[in-house]
Amino acid sequence: MQRLRSLLPQALLVVVAASFTASAHAVVVGVDAKSAPWLVSLNPLLSFGNSGALDPTIVTSADVPFTAGDQRLITGSNFVSAFPPVYPLVDAGGAVVQLGNDPNAYAGPENDSIGLSGNFFPSKYMGPYPPDINLMELVGTFADSQGAIVGTPFFIGLSRVVTVPAGATRLQLGVNDDVFGDNGGAFDVTVTNVPEPSTVLLMLCGLGALIIAAKPRRVTVRWMRRRGS
Repeated sequence: MQRLRSLLPQALLVVVAASFTASAHAVVVGVDAKSAPWLVSLNPLLSFGNSGALDPTIVTSADVPFTAGDQRLITGSNFVSAFPPVYPLVDAGGAVVQLGNDPNAYAGPENDSIGLSGNFFPSKYMGPYPPDINLMELVGTFADSQGAIVGTPFFIGLSRVVTVPAGATRLQLGVNDDVFGDNGGAFDVTVTNVPEPSTVLLMLCGLGALIIAAKPRRVTVRWMRRRGS
């Protein structure tokens, strides 16, 4: 028993390492504020204003495995602006973190409205609302290897867990805007595997068994000695 207790730190390390391995598939990418979440030329039925837009930032199955039904955690950090320094800096959720030179410059929900380009925003295809989808919010979609959208585009904001649809081989990331060419800044985006609940439960059960097995049995031993005396 003493030997088992002495091995507990190593056993705990094995459990922690296994837990880390189950969720270690992660990639960090930069999403330029000029990036559109998908190419309208390949998805004409989901058209939006894309003046001056860069191609979407792409995460492929070589970066993070894509299996239908798997979940991926997407988180965004850093700040962008729709027109620096006039428009304010906003975070990945489109919330204002620092006012620009014009305190009346717009920042907030766009949803299915029409922008200065005379066309819709990507958020047009991400309803129903609420929640509101803000100007310059981090958004994305899954697509096949050619860039054709698979499933439905979605907002991400600061953090969101999404499910990989059948047929998807890449994740495409961009911002919610309709005039991209005058944007500034970039988001840092992390895409991480979400472990299966059964895997996490199995690890926790294993950890609990180790703790129980290593628990001292002094009370039981003393009782047996008194009984035998």
